[in-house]
Amino acid sequence: MASVVKGDLSGSANKIYDDVKQFYEQKFQLTWLKPSNINNGYAMLVKPELAEKYKLAILTDLSAISKELIFGAEAGYSDRTDGLPALKRVYRIVFKEFKNSLVLISGIAHFLATTSI
Repeated sequence: MASVVKGDLSGSANKIYDDVKQFYEQKFQLTWLKPSNINNGYAMLVKPELAEKYKLAILTDLSAISKELIFGAEAGYSDRTDGLPALKRVYRIVFKEFKNSLVLISGIAHFLATTSI
């Protein structure tokens, strides 16, 4: 959110939600819905050509080529216990490089993996 709102997003979850909701309504004429009681998950995306070339269907498939990929995600993802350290621990995924870049689509964080192979 900080990369879009570019303001102070500190405080309680309700305050942050209200601030972001107001920003999106004023700037983009978009209305954020009330948060659900479930945790929004993360999705990892690769270009279709890359997925086809290396037969990528599940995260485990990515471990074979991850050392050749550049991974982009929100600030802090590289240090979060449920972020890059978990990908390494659970799936043996280790990227060549990490870049701080977040793309927002309908309020859901999508991570991009690009390749230099």
